[in-house]
Amino acid sequence: MSHHASSNGAEGNKLLILAAVCLAGLVLPLSFSGGAVATPAIGRELGGDPTLLTWVTNAFMLEH
Repeated sequence: MSHHASSNGAEGNKLLILAAVCLAGLVLPLSFSGGAVATPAIGRELGGDPTLLTWVTNAFMLEH
């Protein structure tokens, strides 16, 4: 195998890793938004205090 062919493979792997890291960076905030979206409904159904509902959101984020 020539040096040129192996460097192209390594370059492709680096681009794949970069794409995966960038995608994870975009998806991570979306996973946190689930708790924030559900919190008002939890408060309406259970009559929660806004301070306590903040703890629900924080616990959801810590769990992920």
